[in-house]
Amino acid sequence: MGYHHGNLRESLIQAGDEELKLNGIEGLSLREIAKRAGVSHNAPYRHFKQKTDLIDSIVERSLIELADQILSAPLLYPVSILMQVQYVGRLWAMMASRHPRKAHLIFTGLSQTDERVNVIKAGHELLRANLASLLDAARGQELAHDIDVNKISLVL
Repeated sequence: MGYHHGNLRESLIQAGDEELKLNGIEGLSLREIAKRAGVSHNAPYRHFKQKTDLIDSIVERSLIELADQILSAPLLYPVSILMQVQYVGRLWAMMASRHPRKAHLIFTGLSQTDERVNVIKAGHELLRANLASLLDAARGQELAHDIDVNKISLVL
């Protein structure tokens, strides 16, 4: 994957995601990411002060992608809300089994600044809110009326 003009930050995040899959956090370096993206070794520092900033951005993007996938459940399974909820469970399981290092980061994180912690929390909240909305729609239809949507969305 190479860098396309005007898209350096996204190219670096993508390269970092690929490097994370291959070599884990220990093998992740901004210099290696620059090499993978086909840019100078100093280029990543325009967007990320340190490796943890890049990792936080990978986590943030992953959370947004998962939240978007949850929103696609009603389109994929328009008839059954229960199937939509099962789909979401499969999304989590597939992501965790295919990308265990990323899944670990999503739940533990490396954020060191309040600003980055807040961004990651917002990503988690978006994910939880999308799932809660899906579960709330199922309440009384295919799930029990007294289901605690918040507890289930936290578990998933």
